[in-house]
Amino acid sequence: MTMRTPKSVLVTGGCGFIGSNFINQIYIRWPDAKIVNLDKLLPGSNACNVDCDLRNNAERYRLVVGDCCNRELTMKLLQDHQIDTIVHFAANSSVDDCYRDSVGAARNNVLAMTHFLEVCRLYDRLELFMHISTDEVYGDSGKDSQPKMEQSLLTPTNPYAATKASCEAMLNAYRVSYKLPTITARMNNVYGPRQCNAKVVPRFVLQAFEGEYFRRYFAASSRACLQGPVSRNAGKAQGVPGVRVPGTRVSRNIFALGTASPGGLGKAGRYHCSELW
Repeated sequence: MTMRTPKSVLVTGGCGFIGSNFINQIYIRWPDAKIVNLDKLLPGSNACNVDCDLRNNAERYRLVVGDCCNRELTMKLLQDHQIDTIVHFAANSSVDDCYRDSVGAARNNVLAMTHFLEVCRLYDRLELFMHISTDEVYGDSGKDSQPKMEQSLLTPTNPYAATKASCEAMLNAYRVSYKLPTITARMNNVYGPRQCNAKVVPRFVLQAFEGEYFRRYFAASSRACLQGPVSRNAGKAQGVPGVRVPGTRVSRNIFALGTASPGGLGKAGRYHCSELW
């Protein structure tokens, strides 16, 4: 697979947990690339998640506070910065929030992405649109389920997962109908620096420090288990940008990113507890 080095990158949701880790890494790995970060700065996002040295480098980095639904803004960013690559993290990723307001989740995730894709189609100079999706589009996997692959059936079982599957469907429509160059990355549980305490691994760690039992609101084996060759740091945010997946493609544009050793969230909790003591 030919490796490409972008010259001008637009990252959406780059002040969130995974997006900021991604920006911090590509700043080093792609030393000649300019980075534009489009983020709404909602709760859970923080401009300071991006490294200070990077934030102070006006020649290579710019933060724009705004919404992907704003077609005038996104077109201006694409044109002014001659964007050749987009990495689309922006989404409401809180499963609880999506349960509480499924209509709002569809608006923030699906409608926003549709507006964004239409702008990209009109711009017509993109070399790559990379959409960050989730393993939750596969639905729940029990202990006896087969590991999920890129070609596995998508059966989302909660509003958040349904919005992400819908985004994938719209992305595929633009890829086929308008020849938009796209890649989808379906990520498993990711954890690392600056992650929100409401997420599962930080929650386990905090409960362990306070001597509490792990409180679960899900089945211990509820997350889909994935397989495929990944980097040595698989599962940690530091490993995400460097993942290479040779030979696990579907139509050359979908990648399931996980580990070859699947395990439920209950196992993850026990592992992190043992690491603390």
